[in-house]
Order: sequence, then structure tokens, then C-alpha cells
Amino acid sequence: MENILSVYEFLSDKIKESFPGDILRSRQIKLIIPNTTAGVIIGKGGSTIENIKQDTTASLTITPKSDMTERILTITGLIFFVFVFK
Repeated sequence: MENILSVYEFLSDKIKESFPGDILRSRQIKLIIPNTTAGVIIGKGGSTIENIKQDTTASLTITPKSDMTERILTITGLIFFVFVFK
């Protein structure tokens, strides 16, 4: 996890340099996840994703299920809160 955080911080710094003043871009991660993982993150009736949002103050969105086997999870928030739910 420490390596992932280091890479994220490096990339975040590069994004901040490239897009000064664009706070949203520097606080957003997009992950490609399998449909089954999306289901686990969402939880029954959306309960798990809501708990993660409340516990971390991060914004989480998952693309709707389609004929693809993967979905996109977008996490927006401060890096400290984003990695709390690891």
C-alpha cells in the first residue's frame, strides 16, 4: 500500500504542476474494477458504498453495469481520506 500511495503522490504532484488551480483533478482517482468487486463495494442496497462515503468523506461513483466485465470506480477526495478504506 505504501508503494501505491507513493506513486499516487508523485502523479498528483505532476497533475498539480500541469493543471494549476484544478483542485478536483489532483484529488481524483479512477480505477477499473471487475463487476464482482463493484458489487462488493456497493453492498446490499448501496449500504457499503454509503458507509465508505460517510467514513472517509470521499465521493465514490461506479459506472452502471453493462455488457462489459469491468466498471469504473471514481474516487474523489483528499488523499488521506481516500486511502482510509483500504
